[in-house]
Amino acid sequence: MIELSIRKPVAVSVGVILVVLFGTLSLSRVPIQLTPDITKPQITVETTWRGASPHEVEREIVEEQEDQLKGVEGLDRLTSESFDGMGRIVLEFPPGTDLDSALIRVSNRLEQVPDYPDDAGKPVVIAVLQAAKTVSAAAAHRAPIEPDDERA
Repeated sequence: MIELSIRKPVAVSVGVILVVLFGTLSLSRVPIQLTPDITKPQITVETTWRGASPHEVEREIVEEQEDQLKGVEGLDRLTSESFDGMGRIVLEFPPGTDLDSALIRVSNRLEQVPDYPDDAGKPVVIAVLQAAKTVSAAAAHRAPIEPDDERA
């Protein structure tokens, strides 16, 4: 084989060029997905407070929720935004996370938020699958405690 390569270098070079050419052509025609699109599962918490400035929403609602949510098990990333009359927190989890159990953990943490302003809406929790479809939505809020209730 080596002796043939030395005696006929042009033929070997043409053979190598043809192999590379056909390899390139076949590679471009075969559908190969080396890096599939993987979207991290997300849970979004949105809370409304009519008439409040972004600063008030941030201070009175979003920061309180962040303090509780930053300890959620399996959390990769937490981001928040505050707008006029609304705050949004987005929690990202690693691919493959069971969103049902993550949703329960997030809802439980939101119930531990000490206090919301009187005219603020209930937090709305939305879980999104990797396929970007809404899985479930739930409202989490603290039940009002009556003065004669002994649970307080």
